[in-house]
Amino acid sequence: MARPMNFEDGAKLVKALHEVLKPFPCFLSQGSALGAYRDGGFTPTELDVDISFLGEDMVQYGGRIACRLIEAGFEVHTVNKPFNAIRIIKAFKYGIKADLAAYLLWKDVRFCNSNLTEYSLVHPRKLLEEYMEIQWFGTRWNIPKDIEVYLKREYGDWKTPRHDHVSKSRVRRFRYDERIPNGLLDKIAEKYYTRAPK
Repeated sequence: MARPMNFEDGAKLVKALHEVLKPFPCFLSQGSALGAYRDGGFTPTELDVDISFLGEDMVQYGGRIACRLIEAGFEVHTVNKPFNAIRIIKAFKYGIKADLAAYLLWKDVRFCNSNLTEYSLVHPRKLLEEYMEIQWFGTRWNIPKDIEVYLKREYGDWKTPRHDHVSKSRVRRFRYDERIPNGLLDKIAEKYYTRAPK
């Protein structure tokens, strides 16, 4: 089992991420939203930092964000598959991982497809499209406006600290069962990427 992060290094990571991400539209999600809102910092068992983007914003800005993270001394890995555009950025610094993940629009929901196992985190689109600000380690971040509704969807009884907060918004085989095409982001990406002629 992974060990919780060093919170002093975690606070440094948050500040470094904020410096890179402040020009870009993003919001705290999952354990980071829980820690910022409930605990005023990190949850007691936090392992990483979770920051989310709307899918269309990640398509537009993902390349620039990855470059800026590298310039700021982060080790960076990007995930494109299966949607043909950057949808997850994994950024490492101070021995801690930050997941920058996109929630793609599908019908009346937004989903974030795991890159490791076949599940997606799924929420009503409005829940992830309206924000309020919160202070976190001396920096200002967006979190979902209906934060308590969001946290209840994610964790059920989010008010009680537990050893392991596992997301309840996971839907197995969501992408397959919904028959979501791999080209979901292609039309958005065409606005921002120059494609070589065939």
